[in-house]
Amino acid sequence: GVLDLLTKTVEGLIHSPFLGVRRHLRQQQPFALHANRLVAPFNAEESRAYELLSLCSPAAPARGGRGGRAEFFQAQHPIEYRDGMRLEQRVVLVTTLRVVYGCLEPLELLFEVPLERMARVDLQEPFTHIILWTWTEVRVLRRAGLNAIPNMVLERHIKGSRPSQLRAAKEHLLLLANQEEVPAAVAEQMAPLRV
Repeated sequence: GVLDLLTKTVEGLIHSPFLGVRRHLRQQQPFALHANRLVAPFNAEESRAYELLSLCSPAAPARGGRGGRAEFFQAQHPIEYRDGMRLEQRVVLVTTLRVVYGCLEPLELLFEVPLERMARVDLQEPFTHIILWTWTEVRVLRRAGLNAIPNMVLERHIKGSRPSQLRAAKEHLLLLANQEEVPAAVAEQMAPLRV
């Protein structure tokens, strides 16, 4: 019994934080519980995308319902943008409700567009930016008794330095603007976010 007492006491002193001995804790990334109720390993890129989405306005409520409509990620398109000597990592996020364009470092929302408000998408030479035309409601021109909602088209730019990244994002956005399904060949090129 005395030998056991001495062994446990010495063992406790060795692992004591007061002696400056470093503990080796198990290092494991946290897990995320997704909408499909499956546990998935931590993904830093996906986490940054969720963080960018948290800067957006809340999802619009469903017609006749309470709360926001369910929104899930479909894809993300990383975009590198060189501003002078500085290289920025930007991303185009596509969800079931909107397209979000933002900067990851530092975290900044550049714009968000509801999918149903996309009008046209184009990528012209020298292939440095995607032009995204969107319908926007003009609340100032709304009059009582008028059975129409005045709209105007805004031109938004998704700037990038690598034409291959811009082409991939443009193809996906073009399908969304035309309200078409994404073909399997295009879906394989997208960087998916797990839902």
